[in-house]
Amino acid sequence: QGASVCVCVYMPPSATAFFLVCIPLAASASFHSGRPLSNPARQLQLTAPCRTARPACELTDLPPRPDPSRLVSSLDVSTQRLAFAGISAGVVAGTAAFATLLSRLDAFVANAPAVLPIPLGLAFTVAGVTHFTLTDMYVRLTPPRGTWGCWQVPAPGADMLGISYGQYHTYWTGVAEVVAGASLVLSAVGLLAVPLQLPCAALFLLTAAVTPANIYQFTHDVSLEPELPVRLRYPQDHAARGLIQLVLLAVWWDLATLPLA
Repeated sequence: QGASVCVCVYMPPSATAFFLVCIPLAASASFHSGRPLSNPARQLQLTAPCRTARPACELTDLPPRPDPSRLVSSLDVSTQRLAFAGISAGVVAGTAAFATLLSRLDAFVANAPAVLPIPLGLAFTVAGVTHFTLTDMYVRLTPPRGTWGCWQVPAPGADMLGISYGQYHTYWTGVAEVVAGASLVLSAVGLLAVPLQLPCAALFLLTAAVTPANIYQFTHDVSLEPELPVRLRYPQDHAARGLIQLVLLAVWWDLATLPLA
C-alpha cells in the first residue's frame, strides 16, 4: 500500500510579509516476495505529488471580521470624536510613560544609540518603498476627510498633481520615510555629517503623523487584504499593535533626546 501527504509549513509574519511554503511529500511502500511488480503504473502513481487531495496550503485560519456593530465607526459622530480624542490622549500618555521607562534603563541608554539606528533606519527605508508598491493598501489606511467627525487634514496640491487625497498622503509619507530612514543609516555609518538626533527626531514626528492611520484601521476595521494575507483579530491584535506603536514612538523620542556617541 502507499500514501501521499501534502504538508503546509507556515512561518509567522515579519514586518510586512507572510511566507507560505508548501512541501509535497510522497511515500510508498510495497513488499513483494521475490515476484516482479505486478502494476508498475500504480508504483509511479504512488510517488506523484498530491494532485487530487484538497489543497492544504490555503490560508483558512484567518480570524473572522468583527461584527460591524462593534466598531467605533458604528457609533454616532459625537461618540466617534470622543473615542478618537481618548485614543489620541492614550497615545500621548503611553508614549511619555514608555519614554520615561526606557530612559531609566541603563542597558537602553548605553546600547540603543549604537545598536538601533541602522536596523530601524533600514526598516523605515523599506517601509517607505512599500508606499509605492502597495499603494492601494496605504490609500485604504488613510483616514478620509470627515473621519470621526473631526479629521480635516489638508492635501495641498493634490488636485494640481492629479492624485487623490489618499494617494497624496501615501506618497509624501513614503518619500519622508525613505529620506529619514536612509539619513539615519548614513549618519550612523558616518557617511552623512548630521547628528543622529536629527533623523531620529524626524522619524519621531513622522511616526506620530501616521499614527492616525493605525487608529483608523482599528476604528473602521480597514483590511490589509488582498495585498497582505493578514487579518488582525479584533480588538486584541489592534491593542498589541498599539503598544508596539507606543514603544516605537518612545524609542524615537529617547534616541532624539539622549546624548548619542
